[in-house]
Amino acid sequence: MGKGAPPSPGPQTSQVTQTTSNLPDYVEPYFTRLLDRTEVQTNLPYETYTDSRIAEPTTSGIASEQLTRDIATDTALQRSFDTAGAEFAEQVARPTQFTGTDLAGQFDPATSFAQYAAPTEAVLAARDPRTQVQSFVNPYLENVLAQQEASASDGLMRLRQEEMQRQSKRMRLAVAEGLLLNN
Repeated sequence: MGKGAPPSPGPQTSQVTQTTSNLPDYVEPYFTRLLDRTEVQTNLPYETYTDSRIAEPTTSGIASEQLTRDIATDTALQRSFDTAGAEFAEQVARPTQFTGTDLAGQFDPATSFAQYAAPTEAVLAARDPRTQVQSFVNPYLENVLAQQEASASDGLMRLRQEEMQRQSKRMRLAVAEGLLLNN
């Protein structure tokens, strides 16, 4: 150290930030630009919406409301609505060909629970379309696929037996030549 020299500073430290990406090369520039744009948008000041948030009534909307009022106040139309309502009520009260009860009774949970209850296994089996399909598929299974499966199985068994015979022959030869070590 020389006279008058400033003291030497301690070891210099630097900080390095390394960013890695597992994005494919072809998509990385797109996401980089997208993130830059979102950062810019995020830093912009909030723009308040100054227009009305609820749409004003339109002329067609006002006209349809007026037509509804006209229908409700027209006595001739009221009579036809009353007639239609009475006919509907009469139809609802009649027994139907399906239930033998009135239509309104079908929607009473106390009386219609069985209609919506889970069917039993016997009912499901009777309705199962697979039982009908099976009657058509079964001859094909028995006459074609079962024979192919048996043939493939026989071929596989034959190959296994041949391989076992070859291994047995190799073992006998190895023992005869004294290649196997005995304890």
